[in-house]
Amino acid sequence: MQPRYVVEVSADHIEAGRFRHGSRLLRWRDDKEPEACTMATVPTRVAARGNPWADVEDDPQELTPLLAMYERDLASGLEDAPWPPVYPKMPGEPPRVAPSRAKKKA
Repeated sequence: MQPRYVVEVSADHIEAGRFRHGSRLLRWRDDKEPEACTMATVPTRVAARGNPWADVEDDPQELTPLLAMYERDLASGLEDAPWPPVYPKMPGEPPRVAPSRAKKKA
């Protein structure tokens, strides 16, 4: 696969070189060539513009309301989303197979 386009994204978590959780498109970058936008260019950009993650811990948030929402969702029958296959299967996780391919219950 050859890169042809450049987009600027915002991501709150990058794991193993992949965007996870809350990534979103900010804008197309017609002014950039794909070869000029690699992870190797990040230190120079941070040095020139400052660290965009510097204040991430300035306003800590409480997880309790989020965990309560998760428990309410489970209690109402809303299952957790399936995790990628590289993660171990978790208790209570829904099947990782398309419904059309799932084994029919006898």
